[in-house]
Parts: sequence; C-alpha cells; structure tokens
Amino acid sequence: MRHGETLWNREKRAQGQLDIPLSNLGIAQAQALAERLKHTKFDAIISSDLSRAYQTAEMTAEKLKMPIRTDIAWREIHQGKAQGSSYTELRNQTFGLHRPVHLAWEKGESKHDVMNRVGKAILELHTEFAESRVAVFSHGGAIRGALHVLLNDLEQHIDFAERGNTSITKLEVSTENKGRLLVYNDTAHLEQMNLVKRINS
Repeated sequence: MRHGETLWNREKRAQGQLDIPLSNLGIAQAQALAERLKHTKFDAIISSDLSRAYQTAEMTAEKLKMPIRTDIAWREIHQGKAQGSSYTELRNQTFGLHRPVHLAWEKGESKHDVMNRVGKAILELHTEFAESRVAVFSHGGAIRGALHVLLNDLEQHIDFAERGNTSITKLEVSTENKGRLLVYNDTAHLEQMNLVKRINS
C-alpha cells in the first residue's frame, strides 16, 4: 500500500526520505483504506518508518488490532540534494525526474540501490512469512522497485504508471524474489468516497 497524500504531493515537491506527514486529505484517504481492509486477514503489518507511511499503516493496524513493524528498507528513494525541490525545478536539470536506473541522485540513491534494498527486504519477509499474507505500507519509488525486482525487470523496461495515494498493489511472491502481479494501483476505496488524488510521491 502506498501512503496517503501529503502537502508536498499536492505541491509537487520531491519528498525522498524527508519526513513529511499526511495532509488532511491524506488522513481521510488512509481512513478510507483502513475501512476497506478492516476485514482482511494479514499475518503481519510492515511499514516504512517515515511518518506518511506509518500514519497510513496505523489506521489499518488500529482497525485490525495488530502491531506494526517498521523497516527502513521500505523508505522512499533518497533523492539527496534534490529533496525539497519542485518537480518543475528538477525537470529543468540534466536527466530531470526520470533518471537512468544506475544514476544516483547527488548524495542520494539510484533506482538500482532501491531495488537492492527492497529486494533484500522481500526475501527476508518471504523467509519469515512463507505462505502468509503481509501488508506493507510504503512509497511510490519503493513499490516501483519491488515490482521491478519481483517481475525480473531490473533494467526497468516496464513503465509502471503512477501509483495513487493509498493505492493497493498485490503481489504473489515465490522463491528467489520472483513474483506475480495480481492487482495494481487499486484505489476503489477512494473513488467511492470522492477522495481520489493521484499525485506522484
């Protein structure tokens, strides 16, 4: 699950690993997601430690009366010096927002770095929770990285469209970080409540 909206999502600013909380709309989106998931059985709830993801996870965890385990591996991509910049500013730079897979942000990470850390986290979860259902609350870049790892698209040839705030993506994970995409970018809970905000993280 991706986190709810933040003000920086609305302002189209690069958040990266800066800790930006949910906006009022983001809180409402997270509540709608929690209401949708309140009868879903999970064996564990994992969240990025960044507040926008953790706040989103908290609302579902409260409904399910389950603890949350934080894992920094599920943080957003670190965009280094670019964090806090507007998307317009970044588009005017060399490579802009859409950087090659192996090119890191200055003092930050590359998409390949994100795939490495998320891939290790997936492997650890699969080892611990084989044949189980785990809810992971994370960020657009980390979710994209997980998709590329599990679908064996390490050069990121597949162009995944933007993931809406509090969107649900379901993956069936097999051994050795291979998986099958079951559901992508499902925001039906927002559409029913007129809370759709599809803004990049």
